[in-house]
Amino acid sequence: MKNTKVITKESIADVKKQAPIVDLIDSDVGLDDVGGYFAGPSPFLPSMSRSLCVNAEAGRFRCVATGKRGDSIDYMRLRFRMGFVEAVEALAERYEIEIHYENEKKALEPIPQFELPMSFVESGYRSRLNRRSA
Repeated sequence: MKNTKVITKESIADVKKQAPIVDLIDSDVGLDDVGGYFAGPSPFLPSMSRSLCVNAEAGRFRCVATGKRGDSIDYMRLRFRMGFVEAVEALAERYEIEIHYENEKKALEPIPQFELPMSFVESGYRSRLNRRSA
């Protein structure tokens, strides 16, 4: 069975709140303060200058050239082709944010199988055979 990590909703909210999107994107592509928001080159289309807009107050970015948008977790996923959990973990490590996981044992418990008593199965099988032969 695949070992999946489930990060708590509280930890995800903490990462979104504490990972400064301007710092994250500025360190990647370089941003300029243009009065109320930040702008820089798109990391998704390198030839496009200043097509990336970042709203620090809302904690969101938007690439005008590609239509890609989101928060710091979305940026990590799109820019570095990461899965959700990997992106949250990378941001938490970079900004020293503690994250917590759901009870992994609970998430990995096998689903109980429903078993019928063999006598019940046999009687149903016999009654079908009897109906067909009649």
